[in-house]
Amino acid sequence: MSLLSVRKIGLFLLLALSVNAFGSINVDSLIKRADTAQRDKEKIRLYNKIGEAYLRKDMPKCFEYFTKAAELSKKNNYSLQYLYSIENLAVYYRLIDEYPKSRKLFLQCIELSKKETDENIVADIYEDFANFYRKIGVYDTSLIYAHKALKINEKIKDTLSCVSCLANIGTIYTEREDFDNALLYYQKSFIMSKTINAPSQSGVALVGLGIVYGSKGELNKALENFKTALIYYEKAKNTPMITSCLSNISTASLLLKDYKTALDAGLKTIDLCKQTSNKSGLADACCNIADVYEKSGDINKAIEYAEIGLKFAEEIKNRDSMKFAYQVLAYIFSKSKNYQKAFEYQSKYLAIIKTVYDEQKLKQIQELEAKYQNESKQKEIEVQEEKLKNKDLVILQQKRVNISIVIGLVLISCLAVFAIINYRQKKKTNIILSNQKNILEGKQKEILDSINYARRIQKTLLPSEKYIYRSLKKLQSEKEKNV
Repeated sequence: MSLLSVRKIGLFLLLALSVNAFGSINVDSLIKRADTAQRDKEKIRLYNKIGEAYLRKDMPKCFEYFTKAAELSKKNNYSLQYLYSIENLAVYYRLIDEYPKSRKLFLQCIELSKKETDENIVADIYEDFANFYRKIGVYDTSLIYAHKALKINEKIKDTLSCVSCLANIGTIYTEREDFDNALLYYQKSFIMSKTINAPSQSGVALVGLGIVYGSKGELNKALENFKTALIYYEKAKNTPMITSCLSNISTASLLLKDYKTALDAGLKTIDLCKQTSNKSGLADACCNIADVYEKSGDINKAIEYAEIGLKFAEEIKNRDSMKFAYQVLAYIFSKSKNYQKAFEYQSKYLAIIKTVYDEQKLKQIQELEAKYQNESKQKEIEVQEEKLKNKDLVILQQKRVNISIVIGLVLISCLAVFAIINYRQKKKTNIILSNQKNILEGKQKEILDSINYARRIQKTLLPSEKYIYRSLKKLQSEKEKNV
C-alpha cells in the first residue's frame, strides 16, 4: 500500500496544480452575466470561465460551455477567442482520456498560434501540450514542449510563468522517475518564486520536492517539505492547494506510522474538499483515511470511508480514484478475512488495470504515429529546404549573370564614350594639323620662291665659274712668265 499511496500524492498534486481556486467562483453569477452580456466577446470570455469552473466538477457542463465559446468565437471569426476556446477543449479531452481528440486540437492550437503576436499564448499552449504528453507517458516529447514554453517565458521575461514551467518540468521528471533532475527543477522553481514573492508557487515547488523525497523513501524530508508548503499556501489563502498539501501530509504521516497526524490531516482534507465540492479530492481523501483506520486497527471505519471514497470516484468516473478505492477495499477485506469481498474488489481493480493496459497499447500506437508524422514532416521540411536552396542558388546565379551583363554594358558604354571622345579629339587635331600643314606649305613655297629669286639675282650679278676659272688660269700664266 505504501508505494501506491506515495504515487497517489503525485496524482493528487497534478490535479491540484491544474485547478485554480474554483471553489471561490460563483458559477451561477457567471451564467447570469453570460446570459445578459451584450457583446459576443464578453459572452465568449464568460463561457470559458464557466467551463473552467466546472472542470473536474461537472465534465458535461464543462464541455457544454467550452463548446459554446468555441462555436460563438468561430461564428464571429474571433481568432484569439477561438484559440483559447479550443485549447480549453483540448484540455477537457485530455482529462477524460480522449487522447486522439485532445492531440488533434492541441496541434490545431499550435498552427493557429503561429498567426498570433502574443508569445504568452504560444507558451501556454506548449505547456498544456507538454501536460498532454506527460499524461500519456510520452515523457521525452513532454519535456520538449515544456522546455519550449520555458524558453519563450524566459525570452519575454515572464518570471511567474517561468516558475510554473520549472515546476512542470520537475513533475515530468518525477513521473519518469528521474529524481535527480526533478529535484533540480523544483529547487530552481522554489528559488525563483521567492524572488517575486509568490507564495502559492513556492508551495507548489515545495510539494514537488516532498513528492520526490517520498518517492525516494526519504519520508521525513518529504513531510518537512509538505509542512513548509502548507505555511506558504495558508499565507496565500489558496484553499485547493491547502487541501492537496494536507492530503500529502496525511499520506506521509501514515507511511511514517504517525496515525494521529495522518488522521487529523486527512479529516481536514475531507472538510476542505466538501467546502469546495471537490469530489475527486474527496474520493482520494476518504480512501487515505480508510488506509489510516485500517493501519490503526479500526476495520469498520476503514471500510466505511473506503466505500464513501469509491462512491465519489464512481460518481465522477475518475478511473485513477476508482482503481485506488478498489485496491484499498480489496486490501481491507482481505485483512478482515472477507475473501469474497476482497476477490470482488480485486477483480474490479484488475478490470481497470486491463483497461489501462489496453490504453497503454493505444498510447504506444499514438506515440509511433506521432513519431511517424514528425519524421514525415521532417522529410517534407528537408525537401522544401532543398527546393528553396536550389531556388536560391538559381536566383544567385541569375543575379550574377545579371550583374555581369550590367558590368559588361557599363564597360562597353564607357569604351564607346571614350572612343567617341577620342575620335572627336583626333578629328579636331587632324584639322589643326591640316591647317598647320597648309600654312607651312605656303611658308615653304614663299621661302623657295625667295631662294630661287636670290639665285637668279646672284647669277646675274656674279661672274660665272668658267669666267673665274679662265681668269685665274690667265693670272697664273702671267705670273709664270714674269718669273
